[in-house]
Amino acid sequence: MHIQASSVIQTGEILVGTVLRPYISKEQLLGAVLCFEGKTETALLHIKQIAGDNPSDRLSNLKIGEEVRVKITVAMDGSMRKLRASEKELISDQAVVDELNALPDSSILVGSVVNVARFGVFIELQDQIAKGKKGLVHNKNMNSGAGMSLKSFGELIPGKEVFVRILGEARLDDNGIMRIDLAFASQRDELSAA
Repeated sequence: MHIQASSVIQTGEILVGTVLRPYISKEQLLGAVLCFEGKTETALLHIKQIAGDNPSDRLSNLKIGEEVRVKITVAMDGSMRKLRASEKELISDQAVVDELNALPDSSILVGSVVNVARFGVFIELQDQIAKGKKGLVHNKNMNSGAGMSLKSFGELIPGKEVFVRILGEARLDDNGIMRIDLAFASQRDELSAA
């Protein structure tokens, strides 16, 4: 049975950045062509994006019709959209989630403001463990840990360095998107982290 991809289809196209379970429709020397039930669009799972110690053995053992769990990315070839699939990206994201969740509760991470929205502040983490991964300090968490008041919310501009801590556990949602709930660290915590 093939999983319907309709929950991640947007205007008739596969939504990029989602995790799907397409099936193998054709094997090639350097990868496999993946099909999505009910869609004409296909994606390439290149051998370099196959997870495991020996991707070429794994590729030779994939069967037509077999489902694989992949993250979808896109490449543009002129004006033509080409979907790519990656098992390795999924493993990489899960490894980051596992490392973040293994940190002690008192851990302070360095980040920079990416965007300020009416519901919160998006932060790009700068620490090596999660460099480039984004999280959200939601308005409801603005005062968690006495980190920042709504009054100083206006001082947050893109690029500003901030200190944050993770609330709860980082996770991958059903679409494979990393979710990291954050709170600003208090000034006292910032000084002890420096």
